[in-house]
Amino acid sequence: MFTRRSIKAFHDAMDELQNEISGLESTIRSKALKFWTDITSGRRLKDVDC
Repeated sequence: MFTRRSIKAFHDAMDELQNEISGLESTIRSKALKFWTDITSGRRLKDVDC
């Protein structure tokens, strides 16, 4: 069976993974917003920094 230590290690790893996912979501959201702002402000597509 699983020990208390292994269960805690699993939960810690899951927390770390969730933090990584949250960071990636934030990065994607900010890049998408910048892209949308560049497009809607009339910048040409080739000038947009993705």
